[in-house]
Amino acid sequence: MKTESVGLSVAVSMRYAIPIALLLLYSVRSHAQSAGDSLIVHLKSGERVAIPIADIQKITFDTLSTDVVRAGSTAPSGLELSPNFPNPSINGTNIEFSIPNRGNVCIAIYDAKGNVIRRMELPHSPAGQNYVRWDERTNEGALVPSGDYFYEVRFEDEVRARKMVVIP
Repeated sequence: MKTESVGLSVAVSMRYAIPIALLLLYSVRSHAQSAGDSLIVHLKSGERVAIPIADIQKITFDTLSTDVVRAGSTAPSGLELSPNFPNPSINGTNIEFSIPNRGNVCIAIYDAKGNVIRRMELPHSPAGQNYVRWDERTNEGALVPSGDYFYEVRFEDEVRARKMVVIP
């Protein structure tokens, strides 16, 4: 399969590569169930293109890409951590992770110096895909300044971490 990425592209066969200049809006989750499991792309021309979710391998946003997780898919064999979205973050970001079974998850946010600025405990998180929204605030409720941050997700004896950027 050949994939091209210009702005936003949906990586499927070449007949579905769609540059962001043509997009008015897109939606995976809200349209997937009501439109026969398809990604509905609204073009500026007014045309709508339906791409079967089963044909999508990856959705790429400029330098950010994420694998497609299908509803009802089996739980992962271990902790999986996806890139936060949006990144860079403006007014908050979503941290998405998947776990193989129900359990306690701890998310820690670190500043560039390695100091823990926010800790979020998520007891009894369900197996499968989960996400939490970070509002760019410290444990004390203060907004963080712009800069580089790291987030770490812990589940049982597994730890995964990624970098994110906060801008004003």
